[in-house]
Amino acid sequence: MQVETNLRTPDTPWDFAEQKQIGVYRIEYKDLREFSQGSPLIGFLYINNEQIGKDELFGAPFLLNEYDLYIPRYVRRFCKAGFVLCKIDIRTGSMDNIGEIRPLIYLHGLDDRKIVYYTDYDKSKEETCFF
Repeated sequence: MQVETNLRTPDTPWDFAEQKQIGVYRIEYKDLREFSQGSPLIGFLYINNEQIGKDELFGAPFLLNEYDLYIPRYVRRFCKAGFVLCKIDIRTGSMDNIGEIRPLIYLHGLDDRKIVYYTDYDKSKEETCFF
């Protein structure tokens, strides 16, 4: 069974549904919080009640292309914190990071095998990533 594709989203990193049912898959955020005042919300990600990653935190919005979920993953490294684009197979929960750490990953849409996203609140710094 093929999953419905979500190529564009009206959601923002600050305002989004905590759970969505897409076909037989329930995608849900739990324990949402700001990592600093005014920052995007991040939380634990669950697909069909199974937590993705042990202590991984994810932001919003996400995009779905068949079974591939593209979502901002919050990362904290020595002297650097931010988001990296993460691809998750919703059938298995396996994760692959795409690209480098950015201060924000504000997903916009999928088009012609590329992901379009912004790295700032005002949507003035557009970037693309091919998949």
